[in-house]
Amino acid sequence: MINVNDIKKSIILVVDDSSQNIQLVGSLLKKAGFDRISFSTSGEHAIKMAETIFPDIILLDVMMPDMDGYEVCQKLKAHGNTKEIPIIFLTAKAYNEDIVKGLKLGAVDYITKPFDPEILLSKVKTHLEIKRQKDEIEFLNEKLIGRVHDEIVKRTVSENKLAAFYKQANYGITILDLNSQYVDINDNFAKMLGFAKDELVGKSAFDFIHEEDREIQKEAKKVLLEKGFVNFEKRLKKADGEYIWINASSTMVRDEINESAFIVTICADVMERHKLQEDIKEKEKMLFLQSKQAAMGNMIGMIAHQWKQPLSVISMAINNIKIDLELGELNINDLSTFIEDIVNNISYMDKTINDFRDFFKPNKMKTFSTIESICDESVKLVSSSMMNNNIELVKDYNINKGIDILGSELKQIILNLLSNAKDAVKLKKDDGKIKIQTYIKEENYAGNAWSRQGITRAP
Repeated sequence: MINVNDIKKSIILVVDDSSQNIQLVGSLLKKAGFDRISFSTSGEHAIKMAETIFPDIILLDVMMPDMDGYEVCQKLKAHGNTKEIPIIFLTAKAYNEDIVKGLKLGAVDYITKPFDPEILLSKVKTHLEIKRQKDEIEFLNEKLIGRVHDEIVKRTVSENKLAAFYKQANYGITILDLNSQYVDINDNFAKMLGFAKDELVGKSAFDFIHEEDREIQKEAKKVLLEKGFVNFEKRLKKADGEYIWINASSTMVRDEINESAFIVTICADVMERHKLQEDIKEKEKMLFLQSKQAAMGNMIGMIAHQWKQPLSVISMAINNIKIDLELGELNINDLSTFIEDIVNNISYMDKTINDFRDFFKPNKMKTFSTIESICDESVKLVSSSMMNNNIELVKDYNINKGIDILGSELKQIILNLLSNAKDAVKLKKDDGKIKIQTYIKEENYAGNAWSRQGITRAP
């Protein structure tokens, strides 16, 4: 794992348009021993900083004004000097398609907000260690290939030095022919798998590869034959029957004298990292379940707030009927009025349940709607809760233009924002306002309006 010196030397760039998030992440990293932390609150500034300080890792927010995290990631990965910098997305967008989009653009991982400090630090350390290993492997690979080219292919007088490097290297090294058979291996690779050298030499590499990873090996070989170099990960079977994860950095080496070719591979044991990643996945599952339970708790609380007034009206109507019966003063008109009040309030309560049921119902179909109508539907669910906390909701709508949108998902995002804003106002321990504002950022005349909505605490 990454050591104390590596932690102190590592440069981390945190990109988020929220100063509170930057302070939170910065504080966590400082406590963990990271000293070289830089910050940026916009996408364009982050790109300039990355090209100047060349951070070892970037923690990048997705939802930012002007240029979102996806575009920042795409630009960094397109630039030769920054494309190898690991990027971890910090995002409140926890849907699979959002995560897949980020990973396809080149991000190495994602952390959903609100995040667990332990998971954030574990992922940062894990990907810094992966980068360190990758840099070391690339350095060793260049060093090895240089020596192979100069000392084996060209048969220079330095063969003894190469042999010493081959034997003493801390990593496993294998030489395969183009049929994927082991021509030679160093002692460290044999030790890594727990075999004697003669148990591996002459055997096919596919005899030891996990069956689920054999297609990966075949694809890697295609890339190797085309480009001359490939880096990938696979599982190899050990002598005790267990499997170990290794990072393989393979290079094609041609013997110009014998007109033959070999595949030289440097192998690094990354089993500990994979175990750590599995632990992180388990923790994320637990956090996801906890967040679902919290969401259900919030939903029940909101329903209780919505039902409080109609239950009070129903209770009062029933008490009035009871009192009039005891006094012998109940007449048809009064009874009809009381019953109408009860029926109306029961109908309201039934509608409230249906609203919440529809709100949490998964729906991936786009519908034609307005941002304002979706905001109003979300506000309706929390209005009673806001009133009970003496919080005023202020609307500033400036669009009123229909668009095709995943309405249910946007409603959940808005509800989360409203809930977070409510908690922020409550921390002040006095009455407050929450302002919901919609406005057009730019137009896409080929299709729908591209808009952005904001929810902020009013001063």
